[in-house]
Amino acid sequence: MTLTFLTLTPNTDLEAEPLSGLLYNSLAKADSARYADSEVEVEKMPAAGTPEASYTCSVRLKKIAKLVESDEISKEMLIKNLNYAVKVLESVYVDETRRLCNEDDDLPEVPPNEVPNEVRDWLASTFTRSQTSLKQSREKPRFRSVANAIRAGIMVERIYRRLSSSSNISVPPNVLILLKAGLDDWCFDIFELNEASDNHAMKFVGYELLHKYDLITKFKINTNVLENFLYKLEEGYSKWANPYHNLVHGADVAQTCHFIMSSSKLVNWLTDLEIFATIVAALVHDYEHTGTTNSFHVNTGSDLALLYNDKGVLENYHVSAVFRLLREEDYNILTGLSREEYKEFRALVIDMVLNTDMSLHFQQIKNMKQLLSMPENFHISACLGDGGFCLPRPWNDIIKENRSQWKARAEIEEAEKAAKCAAEDASGGAAAAVATGGASAAGSRGAHKPPSEEHQQQQQQGASRPPLGTINEDKH
Repeated sequence: MTLTFLTLTPNTDLEAEPLSGLLYNSLAKADSARYADSEVEVEKMPAAGTPEASYTCSVRLKKIAKLVESDEISKEMLIKNLNYAVKVLESVYVDETRRLCNEDDDLPEVPPNEVPNEVRDWLASTFTRSQTSLKQSREKPRFRSVANAIRAGIMVERIYRRLSSSSNISVPPNVLILLKAGLDDWCFDIFELNEASDNHAMKFVGYELLHKYDLITKFKINTNVLENFLYKLEEGYSKWANPYHNLVHGADVAQTCHFIMSSSKLVNWLTDLEIFATIVAALVHDYEHTGTTNSFHVNTGSDLALLYNDKGVLENYHVSAVFRLLREEDYNILTGLSREEYKEFRALVIDMVLNTDMSLHFQQIKNMKQLLSMPENFHISACLGDGGFCLPRPWNDIIKENRSQWKARAEIEEAEKAAKCAAEDASGGAAAAVATGGASAAGSRGAHKPPSEEHQQQQQQGASRPPLGTINEDKH
């Protein structure tokens, strides 16, 4: 079988397999490999990124493993070697990622006359539906060799790539490493990513999230248009040079939404369209923020306040400006949605962005607490609260499944608070006793000196500060 395979595919990469063995032998005999196996220093090791670095690093790691087992290597030398291995692995990862991203489509290089007839017949019978072929035998052509079967698969994959509407957005290797390493973590450093991406955190976070959930393929998003859209969002967030409501904030919120959806398993209960709407809403929720509050616009009678009748002024503006942007062909990432999908998507994005108005925050907290306090057999079938706050159907099942976990967590937090308060009371009582004794002893020497005004202010502030983990529901 092996001889037949190689004979039928003289131009394939399989001919390179014996060469890889020769390359392996040559690397094993190289000076760098001998050095790696005989020494523990890293100064003469091949630089990361060179062809022999990976093999030499593997030789050194095997030696290090033996030295660690026998406790014959110092901590300092072990750290040096591990740091070298990290550099080599990062270099291999970057090179492989770059190779995959820049892989050329060499389908045009295959002359038509070099395609085997059985491959032609299989492709024709698989991807054509002519009446004449249907009347004939329905049995598809069989491949006489594994080689031609693999050739057919490769050609189908290349044809699929060729017919794809667009190419992927180019992601710098250093940015890609940060995204792959930390995008799923709560402690993801958005500032580091923004610095590495030259102030394009929103572009790369937005693209990576849509790619991660396969939404680009599912909703047929042209990546050239997507890139234009993300650039335009960054431009809008930078319009007023806000120190907080800027593109870093928008990217941070999007990544946080992704973390919550994935870590809580909420993503398993959402449709692809709902996930798409959530990510987009997070990205655009402060688009072209003016750097001022809704109260400022209302009190100054700004044009935006007049336009939106003093209700959710900025939130209405953000979502309205984004949908005006999406009406332009160069930025419309929604062309793959049906009419019904577009209506649902628009309604979801509007609802989510409008609910970022902080004046609604405490009512939302109250509604969620009310849901958690309901009996086990309840079902959410109507809107809750005076504000018309409404939850979709899946929340009913999600709350039921997680109720016991949330309740246990709340009980633990309450117990910790009670223990903390008891400890503070005990320490306070002891301090008061000491202070009383000290005051009595000082009575013969004169009146006790009253505390300073600064100390009184600190005590008042400490008394008014809510316990850690509680939510202040007073609307100030």
